[in-house]
Amino acid sequence: MNQQPAGRADVQAARNPLDARVWSWTGHLSEVAVGALADGELDLLPEAALCHAEACPTCGERVGRAALTSVALAEALAAAAAPGGAPHDFGVPVPRPARG
Repeated sequence: MNQQPAGRADVQAARNPLDARVWSWTGHLSEVAVGALADGELDLLPEAALCHAEACPTCGERVGRAALTSVALAEALAAAAAPGGAPHDFGVPVPRPARG
């Protein structure tokens, strides 16, 4: 049987299965954790993730962009559900993931 060496994420998951959902292999917050923070679901994350988001400029920026996207989406959905349902430009830029 061919065994692959364990990567950093695999080692984290072996310690605690939830760690792989909170942390990326780079040591920053995972997309799941960023989304939870942006949606205000703080109780879903360990204290270490909350502290990291406050201290890490990269993750803090990602949480901010995700929160702005969430607000823009909620406003667009509310406008579409309103009588007349015409789409509106709310002037809130929707952040795009960085490429490269």
